[in-house]
Amino acid sequence: MRGKSRWIGFVLVGLLVLVVCGYLYSNSQRRSAANAKAFARTVQAYRGNIEVTVSGSGNVAFAEDVQIKSQGSGTVTEVLVKDGELVERGQILFTLENSSLDLQYQQAQSNVQNLRREVEQLQEDISSQQVLAPQAGRITSIGVNEGANINKGTTLLTLVDDSTFSVTIPFLKPQRDQIVVGQTADVFLPEFLTSLPGKVVKIAQSGQAGSGGTIVYPVTVEFSNPGALVEGITATVTVETAQGVVGGADAGTAGPKQVAEVRSQISGEVEKIHIDVGDTVKSGEVLMVVTNDQLADDLKQKMDSLSQAQLSLSSREKDLTNLTVVASISGIFREVTEDEKSSSDGPSGPIQVGDELKPNDLLGRIVDNSTYKVVINVDELDISQVEVGQKAEVTVDALPGQTLEGTVTEIAEEGTLQTGAAVFPVTISLAPINGLKAGMTANARILVANKENALLIPVEAVQEEGDRFFVMLPSATDSRMSPGNRQEIKIGLHNDTYVEVLEGLQEGDSILQTRTSGTGTSGNQKNDNRPPNPGMMPGMSGGFGGPGPRQ
Repeated sequence: MRGKSRWIGFVLVGLLVLVVCGYLYSNSQRRSAANAKAFARTVQAYRGNIEVTVSGSGNVAFAEDVQIKSQGSGTVTEVLVKDGELVERGQILFTLENSSLDLQYQQAQSNVQNLRREVEQLQEDISSQQVLAPQAGRITSIGVNEGANINKGTTLLTLVDDSTFSVTIPFLKPQRDQIVVGQTADVFLPEFLTSLPGKVVKIAQSGQAGSGGTIVYPVTVEFSNPGALVEGITATVTVETAQGVVGGADAGTAGPKQVAEVRSQISGEVEKIHIDVGDTVKSGEVLMVVTNDQLADDLKQKMDSLSQAQLSLSSREKDLTNLTVVASISGIFREVTEDEKSSSDGPSGPIQVGDELKPNDLLGRIVDNSTYKVVINVDELDISQVEVGQKAEVTVDALPGQTLEGTVTEIAEEGTLQTGAAVFPVTISLAPINGLKAGMTANARILVANKENALLIPVEAVQEEGDRFFVMLPSATDSRMSPGNRQEIKIGLHNDTYVEVLEGLQEGDSILQTRTSGTGTSGNQKNDNRPPNPGMMPGMSGGFGGPGPRQ
C-alpha cells in the first residue's frame, strides 16, 4: 500500500512540472511577440538594380618595378644609361669585361671542335667497316683472307677501271708548242697493228731529259679500250694540230686510266670477302666487311664527352652574355638610392667605368610608369567571387572627386593569415592620370556581380534557417505573428543592404522588416530605384549572412 501511494505522488509531481513549463513557455511566446511588435515594420518588394562588390584599400604602385643586377663578374667598360632616362626592353645599359672568361670560352670552344672531329672520325670508321668500291672496274688482286686481323692502312685489293686507257708520250718542244689540250690524237698499237682514236688530256710545261741528250715534254692521251687491251701494251701517238700532224719522239706504255689500291680505314678482323679476282664491280658496291666492336664503345664515350663539352661551352657563352647588362622591361631607369646602397652589395655610388662588379650587385632599377596598380586584401569568404578581368572603381585620397577605372589582373593563389582569417592579395591595374603617384593611398571597389530590374527586399527582412530563407507576412487577424505568417523564398544576389528574390514574392507584396540594420561580412553595395520607407509594423526578428550570389 505504501508503494502505491509513492507512485501516485510521483505522478502528481510530474503533472505539476508540466503545468509550470507550459505556463512559462506561453509567457515567453507572448513576450517575444510583444518585443517583435516593437521592432517590425512593413516594407514592399520592389524592382531595382543591385550590385555586389568587394572592397579594400592599398597603396598605388608602379605596375612593374624591377631591380637591375649584374649577372656576371667583371670590370665596367661602358655606362650607357643615365638616371631618369627612358629605356626600352632589351636596351644595353652597361658592358663589362673579363679576360679570364674570354680564355675559358676559347678553350671550351676548342674542346668542342676537337671532340666533334673525333666523333665524326669514329662515325666514318664505323661506316668504313663495309669496304665499298671507290669506282667501277675489275678486281685484279686481293691481299687478305677472311678471318685475318689487319691494321689500319693494310692493302685489301686492287681495282682497275680498264674501260679507258692512257699513254704518256715524249714530244720535242717545237711539236709540243703546237699541241693543245682537247686535240684529236691517233694511238697506234704495234702489237695489234691497229690505231685507235684518242684525245690530248694533259701537256707538261716542264721538260725532262730524253734519249740522246734531248729535252722532251710528256703529253698524255686517253683512248677507249675496245676490250682486249691489257696494262703494259706499247703505243705511239700522233696529234693533229693546226699546223699539221706531229708525232712523238718515242713510244710509250699504255695502261688503265684509273687504278685504285683499296686500303683498310680501320684495324679489325676481315669478316667477309664478297668478291674474287677478275670480278667486275660497280662504284659503291660492298667488297668486304672488316669489323671492330670497340668502335661503338669509343663512339659512345666520345659522344658523352662531346655533350659535356657542349654544356661547358654553353655555360661559358652565358657567362660572356652576362657581361652585357640589358633592360629587362621598358621604363625609367633609376640609380641606386642611399637606402638601397646600405642594404646591398656593389659600388657605393652610381656605376662608373672601371667599377669591379660581381654577380647580384645592384646596379639600379627600372620602373614602368605607363601603368599603375593597387593591391588590396580580400577576405577568404569573398575571394571566390573575384575573377581576373573584373572591373573596379578606384578612388585616391590625394585626388578627391576623381574615380579611376581599374581591372583585376592577378589573384593570389595563397592567402595570408590576418586577424584570425585568411586574406588574399588581389592586384588591380590602373591607367595613369595627372597627379597620380606611386605610394598614394587608394580605395578599390570590385564589381563582382550586378543585375538590373531585380525584385528586391531589405536584407533585414530575411530569415535564414540552414539552407532555407523566409520572410514574415503581415497578418490583420493574428497579432501574435503565428508560424502561418512565414513565407519561404528563393534568393539570388544579395549585398549588405538588399536581397534579390527569385521565387516566393511578387512586386508590391508587403513583408515585415524584423531587424533594423544589416549584418553582412564585407563589401559595398549599390541599389537604384529604392522605394520610400513604409510605416512601422509589428514583426519578428531574424538573421541573414553577408553579400554575394545565392541560389
